[in-house]
Amino acid sequence: MEPPLKKFTIPESVSGIAMQAYFGGRAEARIRHTAVPVVHTDIMSEYPTVNTLLGLWSPLTAETLRIEEATASVRSLLMSVTPEAAFDRDFWKNLSFYALVLPAGDVLPVRANYTKGVTNIAVNPLTSEKPIWYAGPDLVAATLLTRRPPTIIRAFRLVPEGQRRDLRSISLRGMVEINPRTEDFFKVLIESRARLKADHSQPKAEREALGYFLKILANAGSYGLFVEVNPERVGTDKKTGKPARARLRVFSGETVFEQTSPVIEKPGPWYCPFFAALITAGGRLLLALLERVVVDAGGSYLLCDTDSMAIVASEKGGPVPCVGGPHNMPGGSDAIMALSWADVREIATQFGQLNPYDTKAVPESILKIEKVNFDSDGKQRELWGFAIAAKRYALFTKTSDGGISVKKASAHGLGFLYPPRPEFDSSAEAPVWVVAAWDWIIRKTLGLSCDIPSWFDLPAMMRFTVTTPEVLRVLQARQRSLPYRDRTKPFNFVLSPIIDRLTGGYPIGADPNRFTLVTPFTSDTSTWAEVPYVNVHDGKTYKLACFAKRMPYEAEAKSYGDVVSRYRFHPEAKSSAPGGNPCTSRTHGILQRTPVTADCFRYIGKETDTRWEQGEDINMLDSKILEYRANETERLTTDVLLQRELRRVSIRALARAAGVSDKTVKAARKGNRLRKSTIGRLKAALDVLRRDLESSNSFRGRAQGGPTLDNSA
Repeated sequence: MEPPLKKFTIPESVSGIAMQAYFGGRAEARIRHTAVPVVHTDIMSEYPTVNTLLGLWSPLTAETLRIEEATASVRSLLMSVTPEAAFDRDFWKNLSFYALVLPAGDVLPVRANYTKGVTNIAVNPLTSEKPIWYAGPDLVAATLLTRRPPTIIRAFRLVPEGQRRDLRSISLRGMVEINPRTEDFFKVLIESRARLKADHSQPKAEREALGYFLKILANAGSYGLFVEVNPERVGTDKKTGKPARARLRVFSGETVFEQTSPVIEKPGPWYCPFFAALITAGGRLLLALLERVVVDAGGSYLLCDTDSMAIVASEKGGPVPCVGGPHNMPGGSDAIMALSWADVREIATQFGQLNPYDTKAVPESILKIEKVNFDSDGKQRELWGFAIAAKRYALFTKTSDGGISVKKASAHGLGFLYPPRPEFDSSAEAPVWVVAAWDWIIRKTLGLSCDIPSWFDLPAMMRFTVTTPEVLRVLQARQRSLPYRDRTKPFNFVLSPIIDRLTGGYPIGADPNRFTLVTPFTSDTSTWAEVPYVNVHDGKTYKLACFAKRMPYEAEAKSYGDVVSRYRFHPEAKSSAPGGNPCTSRTHGILQRTPVTADCFRYIGKETDTRWEQGEDINMLDSKILEYRANETERLTTDVLLQRELRRVSIRALARAAGVSDKTVKAARKGNRLRKSTIGRLKAALDVLRRDLESSNSFRGRAQGGPTLDNSA
């Protein structure tokens, strides 16, 4: 097969529409800081399953793709949406469309700054005076959740025609044969893996190797490659020595504009957002359908995370204490209703209608009741869940002695730290120290006795790879007296402590924005507080000290205990508190969706930076969101005369008068590109300061009998 954009002529405007409609997986905590009984469920091979349900193999192997106007048919389809319709596999074949929508409280994915400076995605009620493009499955999901169809302005779909003649069969590891003309690639992979698990005639090692290969191929090949973009710097302008800028044409929905940028996003070889946005939208539709069925049954859910949902359920069902719940406990406190285990099994059976696979290979439902719900004997047990925010949750059981035992722990928001203990708990699918952290958090919340982990007092460390010459140069400059074998080499690991901003943990005179300490890696935690650390920005050496004993020239790092304690109160900013107020660090109970009214639209790169969760590159400390400016003409270089005037005035006084940061004033002094509005504020502030100075000098001159200051001065 050839990549889509090599064989199809898909207009850039269509790709721009698809990228506006592209969002990642849905993740949220619906019940916060409240332990509730749950049944943890998971959608089997979500993205391969969505590919098969949507029938995307047909356009991928088509001879041509044709754009077809579909406004009337899409409006009609959305009017017919019900849970029963969404459980029809044939219904899914009609969802590969895009529509321009005028949102009016429709529950749709919204990317916004829910927390100051942090871009995130949530499924919330959206209102906008400006129409926005969405993928078909998201609009079906909105109809299910809002219980009315969104307002469609226009819609289109890409219709496949014919089939490529150069397609040929392929054998995977000599064991799995796929004919792309007659078989769905994603469907065959999942079925083959299921058959492999049941076939014990093959050697175990061979089955496990092939099974793992099929799993990776199915998941990696069914989504990510269609939206791969890689940011790259243009380079340096040979004449000026400054970063060069490339001229780009930006497409996003209805908006098209040109600008220059020092960074370009190069698409991967299989980049084709038309497919990617449909696939992730299909995943969100499956969760929306599950949410609708649970709510219609009178239930609630603790959380959902891309392809899973923890449904509030107990063996017999019944009320569960929860602030903001619509029901009442016998004592009068708020409560939600837990479904019974039987109710959840019935819902799972209902999702069996969407099973697109050969039932001989995959006989079960695509909604699985996860293994964590069962003990070692296969008997279902009472499982409890506790969530702090999206992707920050743990599942546990209660023990006979009144304690708890963590059975599944999320490392999200903790995984960027170097493990203070190296062991991994395979049963809880998390490092041992993360399991211990969750055990401490849950016990503190439930008022149970808890021991403080021995590593709580260690300085919190991140581990990085030396990937830049600057960092290597700074480290080696401090290691000249060491034998070569003991010096830091390229791609060696280094440790970097997290300096505590809240307690002002920076040495006197150090610039917090240019202060990153590193030291050669060692797993010996007992030495972390004693070894010298080098600031990569200026090469100076510092020691770490605790707050009570810190000298002005020393730095103070957060401890692992600090990180875990603050982690416990991380707010779920994407949702509102039970009463509708903003969710704070102390909010608990059942959260509400936050209504969003679109104001200004920002055009950012494919996604927010995820290296905090994925990498060990020290450059992630300087990561920024790539943003494109629709009105680049409103940005200009400050002129020489203005720069000269700015240098005559105190930075702090001018920043205060203009209502901008010191950093902005410094940028203007250097002649950096700034908005017209910002430059206007700086000029106005200069005028105010000049008048104040004139008034002061005039008064002083009269008091001393000297000359007054006129405008020419």
